[in-house]
Amino acid sequence: MSVLGKVLGGAFVGGLADRMRENREYTKTQIDKSQAYLYTAGIKRQNEVAKARQELTEATDYLESKGMNTKKLTALLDQNPRELLKLYGAAIKSETRMTINGQILDSAVDISGYGGSESSASDLIINATPDFVEGADLKKPDEVERNMLQEMFKTPDLKEIMYDAYSSDILGVKGKDIQASLSAPTIKARKGEGVTTDMSVFGVLDQNDILQGQAIIRREYDSLLDQKILELKTQAADAEENNTGNVTEIQMRLTELKKIKDMTSPSQRKEKLELLLKNPEIGFDIAKQYYLGANGSSYFINQPAFIDNSLLTYISGEEDDYPFPSPSSGPGSETPQDPPSVTYPDIEIQEGQDPLKQAKLFFGKRGNGEEMIVDIILPDGTKKTYIRKDRSIIEKPQGS
Repeated sequence: MSVLGKVLGGAFVGGLADRMRENREYTKTQIDKSQAYLYTAGIKRQNEVAKARQELTEATDYLESKGMNTKKLTALLDQNPRELLKLYGAAIKSETRMTINGQILDSAVDISGYGGSESSASDLIINATPDFVEGADLKKPDEVERNMLQEMFKTPDLKEIMYDAYSSDILGVKGKDIQASLSAPTIKARKGEGVTTDMSVFGVLDQNDILQGQAIIRREYDSLLDQKILELKTQAADAEENNTGNVTEIQMRLTELKKIKDMTSPSQRKEKLELLLKNPEIGFDIAKQYYLGANGSSYFINQPAFIDNSLLTYISGEEDDYPFPSPSSGPGSETPQDPPSVTYPDIEIQEGQDPLKQAKLFFGKRGNGEEMIVDIILPDGTKKTYIRKDRSIIEKPQGS
């Protein structure tokens, strides 16, 4: 080989070596940069998670200290930890204008669809704030068939470099997990529909809100009134049929409720509600539930058009035992009154009319859906009593 050939040959081999070294250094540098970036990002993520855990811990401690129901508290941590922070923030802001207690906090959380958790609050906090989330599995870049020289001289593309970086072990996880965690929330989002919240319980109610709440309370009492009337009618029918119980006393209770139900004028709303509260069949329970809810007292306090202030001590629960009147005594009377005779709707029929058929027509008539007993007066003046019983109409045996 000539001197020139040797020189050119040496230069070629030297160039190969330099190119290979440059490729290795470039690849290592790029991977190192990617790993350094992921490491820094991972540390930042861990710091953010630590801060989130501290916030959840402070919120949990505060809510526990106020007497919040433990099951409701853990339900929020398990199903909707972000909402727990909102509950905490709303309670803190409301402390300047209202007393925060367990009843108010519990009223803001509904867990009727929640199955429960055996985990402790601290474990649920950790579970709600994962250091890293799992990234998607990486697909190795497609390998292109190259000859030896091409393999030696090729410069790795970005996909290959990132695959190596994301496959690396960094901070105890894969690089891909750190990368996926950068866009993931530090506190998990809501899961499922089993736990719901109502932060409006901490809001200041305007007059429109108060009026709407009062209307809802009246509707609930009207619904309970209808339910109690039907229950007493059923009791009266059973007692009449089987000669058990005090039919007269049941009928008296029923009559009182019917009188209240007939108060349909808007001008009677306040009086009607107060009579329902004072009636032992109805009582204060519904009003108490609303009063003890957050801002629920706004429906009652300083609302003379809705309720008399003299009843607030019983609505608030400050006093438990309201002096309900005896069913056999009138308001304010000290001695029992003579009980009224028990009467039912009656129908006079003509000769040839079937009393059972007439009873069925009565019970099927519009407006009589709640009636349970009817007396049929026969042409000779005698009476037959018919009772509605489980979709059947039966006659009460004479003399029983």
